[in-house]
Amino acid sequence: MEKRLLVIGAGGIGCEVIKTLVLSGFRQLEVVDGDIIEFSNLHRQFLFSREDIGKNKAEVACRRIRELTGVVLKAHVGDVSDRGKFPLMFFKAFDALISAVDNIKAREHINRVGILFGLPVIESGSAGYLGQCYVVLSPETECYSCIPREQKEIIPVCSIRTKPDSVDHCAIWARDYFFEECFGKKKKEGQGGCNVCRALDELGGGCGRGGVLCCDLEEFRFSVCGCSRVSPGEKRRGRCLNEMHGVLRKAAEELGKRKAVVFDKDNGVVCDFIHAVVALRCEQHGIERPTKFDLMTLVGNIVPAVSSTNAIVGGMVVMMLIRYFQEGVSGCRNEYLTTGFRKWIQQEEIVARNEDCDVCGRENRIYLCDIDAATIEDLLVFFGVENAAVFSKDSLLYDEDFPDNFKIVLGELGVSYGELVAVEAGDRRMNVFVEEEEATQALC
Repeated sequence: MEKRLLVIGAGGIGCEVIKTLVLSGFRQLEVVDGDIIEFSNLHRQFLFSREDIGKNKAEVACRRIRELTGVVLKAHVGDVSDRGKFPLMFFKAFDALISAVDNIKAREHINRVGILFGLPVIESGSAGYLGQCYVVLSPETECYSCIPREQKEIIPVCSIRTKPDSVDHCAIWARDYFFEECFGKKKKEGQGGCNVCRALDELGGGCGRGGVLCCDLEEFRFSVCGCSRVSPGEKRRGRCLNEMHGVLRKAAEELGKRKAVVFDKDNGVVCDFIHAVVALRCEQHGIERPTKFDLMTLVGNIVPAVSSTNAIVGGMVVMMLIRYFQEGVSGCRNEYLTTGFRKWIQQEEIVARNEDCDVCGRENRIYLCDIDAATIEDLLVFFGVENAAVFSKDSLLYDEDFPDNFKIVLGELGVSYGELVAVEAGDRRMNVFVEEEEATQALC
């Protein structure tokens, strides 16, 4: 098909989408990704191999497709929301955007761009055995920002540090407090060895039940394992704690030799250290110890990735794209890959947009200008707006009761290229993207 497509994300779903698009006859493909290939990617991102570790995903994916099929794709290295690398007019040249990203910031930016230019966005995602795929095309469908998101629970710091009552508390403490205390700023100043020892010594205190770490562990080990009257379960518990303490010491010694240590879910020694700390802290506070896999899923914010799920979702994306080009939005449905029904793929009707949405419920426009010459007055006159309030980054730039900025240039007010300015005048609400005119003309 002679359609120009932009695939954003060359990870688990992205690799499947790229492959399926090429096999379906699409040739004008461009791929954007700013991530590098890691060892943990290789089991599910089949376009990459061990030799590609450390290289950019978009570049390697395009090269591998060329080697396998002879089809030449264009790669773009960078974050899709980086306005310096990808000004808004970059996206206007495409017929559709395919979102295969794994973070909210990128999804929101792709969503805004699609609405701004009236481009269809095929949104996708997966988690374990679950997946989804839907089309966004304003004003006919709801957009990404129309859908309410779950708010993450905010855990009080005092609970994390002094009265943990769940594995989550222990895991956050181990990663963000204890690990940082051992290998943070003082480690960089050359005090890593003392830092680790001091932190390990402090880890045993502050518990009403008695510490089970460091020096306290020796006493605990004697009281549990040295008495013939204790139960076999208590002896096993003591051996387990003894083992965890050994793992902790060994990992700490290894990490203490390194110049720079940061938390990395793919670093085996770091994972051993965190797991041992969490296991011992859970024991301190009477919390059931997690398995290493479950813990790494938690502290690494890892969503289990299943290759077959990504392959199915990739196929769903391409099928939806083809249906859109053939039948328009009316031929599309929101699709979900599930495990709780007889049919694995469930469909629902396209949902209408939320008129109160701050993204698709507003006018979305571009203002091409020189921010060192254009004023608030110029912006309002350009769009034929009067008696308006103008906001940027949640700050009020101008309204009738605050008229001093009316003739001041945008640059002096702190507005930069690529920034979103909100204009509100009565019932008219606008999102205005400020773009540099010369750069836009050069792109065209």
